[in-house]
Amino acid sequence: MIKFRFKVTQLKQGGPAVVAAVMMLAVSLVVLQLQARAGFIAAGAGGCGLFADAVQAAQNGDTLTPMLPERASGGAVISKNLFIPGGWFPPDAGCSTENQPFTDTTAMLAAGFTFHAPISRSALAYSNGPVITLDPQVVTLTIRHMEFKQLGHTVGATATEGGGITGVISDGADVLLDNIMIAESSVLSGGGGLRLEVRGGSRLVISGSQFLSNTAARGGGLEIFSGAQVSTACGVGADTRQ
Repeated sequence: MIKFRFKVTQLKQGGPAVVAAVMMLAVSLVVLQLQARAGFIAAGAGGCGLFADAVQAAQNGDTLTPMLPERASGGAVISKNLFIPGGWFPPDAGCSTENQPFTDTTAMLAAGFTFHAPISRSALAYSNGPVITLDPQVVTLTIRHMEFKQLGHTVGATATEGGGITGVISDGADVLLDNIMIAESSVLSGGGGLRLEVRGGSRLVISGSQFLSNTAARGGGLEIFSGAQVSTACGVGADTRQ
C-alpha cells in the first residue's frame, strides 16, 4: 500500500498569476479538443440532465461535460472508457434537452456554453455512498477539473471506503486524475477521499490535485493499494485526518 501525505500550497494572486491562468485556459481548450474523438454529452446544471444518466448513455470514447454549479452524481459507476472534463457553464437558456449531445467543443462554444477550467472545477456530490466508482472494465479514463464531495460529514459516514472515488483499475488500464479536488469526505474504513486498487500492469497518474479535510479510520486523504504504476505530479496536496 502506498500512502501519501503532502502539505498544500497556494499561489499568491497577482498579475502574473492571472496571465498564467488565462494561458492555462487556452491550453485546456486545445487539449480538450485534441483528446475528444467521439461524441460529447452535457450533464448537470442548466437542465442538462443527471450525471448518472449521461454515464449510462455514453459509449466508449465519449466525452462527458458536467456543468457548474454542483450537482448530484447519483453514485455513478463508470465502466466505459471516457473523458470527463469539468469547468463548463451552461448558456443562460440552459440545455435544449437533458444530456444534450454535441460533436465537439466548437459546437458547444457555438451553442453558448463557456469553459472556465482550470480556474473553475465542476462538482459532483453524493450522500449515500462513494461519489463515483471505477469498474474494472475501464481501460482508459481521464478526469479533469472536477471536485468530488461525499457528504458523510453532514449526515454521518455512509461509504465504507473511498468517499470521493473508489474502485479497481486492472488489466493494463490507464487512468489520469488531473486538477481534481476531494474535500470534506468521510468514510467508515479506509480512503476518506479516494481508495483505489491498481493492479495487473495498470497505471494511475494523479496530478495538480488536492485532498483536503477528509476523514477515515485509515488513509484519511487517499489510500492506494498498488502492484502496478502509480505516480503523482507536482502540485498534489493532501491534508489527511484519521
